[in-house]
Amino acid sequence: MVDVNAELERILSDPNRNVEIVTPYSGIVRFSYSNKRLKERATTVKEGDSVVGPRGNWKEIPGTPLFEIERQGSKEIIYSPTNGTVSNLESALEGKHAEAFTHVMTIQHPLTSDEVIEEILRKVLVVLEAPEDATYILNAKQGSLIRPGIKPVIMAYMKRDVPVRYNGKDGILYAVYFANGQRVAKGSPLLGICPEEQLEEVKRMEEIVRQKWKRT
Repeated sequence: MVDVNAELERILSDPNRNVEIVTPYSGIVRFSYSNKRLKERATTVKEGDSVVGPRGNWKEIPGTPLFEIERQGSKEIIYSPTNGTVSNLESALEGKHAEAFTHVMTIQHPLTSDEVIEEILRKVLVVLEAPEDATYILNAKQGSLIRPGIKPVIMAYMKRDVPVRYNGKDGILYAVYFANGQRVAKGSPLLGICPEEQLEEVKRMEEIVRQKWKRT
């Protein structure tokens, strides 16, 4: 059984995660890029800069430009995948050829309250995964007791409705990771089942996290 309080203390002691940024393929690295609006090259980032990730309802607005990589005359701007602060910038790579997956910089990402909760829940909850690429319908109420053999989800697969059986331990339906009628990839989480004996502990953890992040 996962110690929820211990997990919470561990994260609260260092509520940041390092996101390592590497070259996606081999090429020449530059910490500047062609800015068509300004009709000149613009610098990207330096050590200690704050960056943002993709924005917009569909993440259609790219994050902060981090660096440009050129391969066989083709140039691509690499954007920040998340919010945070630039550290461990490999400035010596400027204008040089780098192999694929060469470390370029680290982004120190401060966890949000949702990310803290999600990280702990991933360790506590029993997850029911999608058995196939298909459309799914919830067949149980959130907060209801789920026992082995219950079919809490219906899968629309090959023009048939197929009940998805739960074979884990008894627990409470705590998290639903899809919307009714949504297509879900095979292996992706559908439901999160919380052990009954840890339900109150998990609820308390969420309350503590949201209160703490609200004050910061």
